[in-house]
Amino acid sequence: MESYGIEKLKKATAALIRLGQQVTEALEDDKISFFEGASIGFNVGMDAIRTVKDAQHIWNEIKDLEEAEAAQLRDYINDNFDIPDDKIEQAIGETLIIILNIANYSAKMGDIFRKKQG
Repeated sequence: MESYGIEKLKKATAALIRLGQQVTEALEDDKISFFEGASIGFNVGMDAIRTVKDAQHIWNEIKDLEEAEAAQLRDYINDNFDIPDDKIEQAIGETLIIILNIANYSAKMGDIFRKKQG
């Protein structure tokens, strides 16, 4: 079985975190100006294009995700994103890993059921 790694998954995860950070920063004054919205929209659009282009590879990385790679992804988030509240940062990392594990197990179960039916 081919090993896919986690590079594109890191990029997609980073895009989601950047989106959250941009929205949080824009809402510091309780509103998003036209220019803030346009900037967020542009950045989201660029990241979305990249993610859609890489969607199959990202899905393969999720299906192939191992515990060590999940730990690397969590470390990547902690090392590269300054989330002011450490508890929130930890919760984000743990939640992401849970979501990825559920997706990983779901994909594996789907593969098993397809093989039994086919």
